[in-house]
Amino acid sequence: MIKKVKSAETIEKIRGFEGVAAQKYFDSFGTLISVENFIWTGRYKHPAPDPVNAMLSFGYSFLEREVRIAIASFGADARIGFLHSNNERKDSLVFDLMEMFRASISDRLVLKLLNRNQIKPEHFTEVKGRVLFTEEGKKIWCEYYEKFMQKELNEFKGVSPRIWIRKQVRQFLKDNIKAE
Repeated sequence: MIKKVKSAETIEKIRGFEGVAAQKYFDSFGTLISVENFIWTGRYKHPAPDPVNAMLSFGYSFLEREVRIAIASFGADARIGFLHSNNERKDSLVFDLMEMFRASISDRLVLKLLNRNQIKPEHFTEVKGRVLFTEEGKKIWCEYYEKFMQKELNEFKGVSPRIWIRKQVRQFLKDNIKAE
C-alpha cells in the first residue's frame, strides 16, 4: 500500500489505499489476541459489539485527547487536515495525526491488557446492543493507561508515549505547516 500511496494522483486514491491497509490490519488483529476469553470478529465502531472493539474505541478517544493537546500546544488549527475531509464539524488534523500512533499506543495497550488478563470479560456490560466498560473496567483501564503513558520506553527514544506523541506531532507540524 505504501508504494501505491506514493504514486497516487488524488486524495481520494490515497484514502482508498488507507482504507484497504486498515482493513488488512484489522483482518489480522485477532491473531495478536492470545487469550480465549475475547473473540475478535473484525473492527466495528458504532456501536461496539464486543469488548475488544469497545476497548479500541475507548483507547482511540484517549489518543484523540493526547493528539489534540499536542496540536493545541503548537497553535495549529485542528480543523484543517491532510487526509480526512476538512469541514467545520470535525477536527480533521487530529484524526490525521492519530493514525501515526494507533498501533504503537492504543492497539498495543489493548493487546497488553487483554493478553495479560488485566482486563476481563466481567469488566464489560451490554446496554441496548452496545458493549461498554463497567465502572470497575473504566477504573482499571485508566490506571493502566496513565502508567503506560508516563513510562519511559526505549522504542520511543527513552521518553514516555505521551512525550513522544507531543514531539512527533510538533515535528510533523513544523515540517508541514508554513508560517505566514
